[in-house]
Amino acid sequence: MIIVEGNAYPIGSADRAVATRIAAAYTAKYVEDGYTPTPDSWDAGGLYAMRPSVVFAWGANLGETATRWQFGR
Repeated sequence: MIIVEGNAYPIGSADRAVATRIAAAYTAKYVEDGYTPTPDSWDAGGLYAMRPSVVFAWGANLGETATRWQFGR
């Protein structure tokens, strides 16, 4: 399990190569649900980036495997 805390901010339209990779990833994951975006799906915005401040992670045994990373602000 992973929890990421941080700030998200809009990035506007994406570079065409990045938009192509994002569209391919979404299509691979959601094609069975009928969602198949194209690279121009984000030309008007709608993409966000996240700058993490803290990440928590743990395995099946929380008491023995929990860890935390804290990033500079």
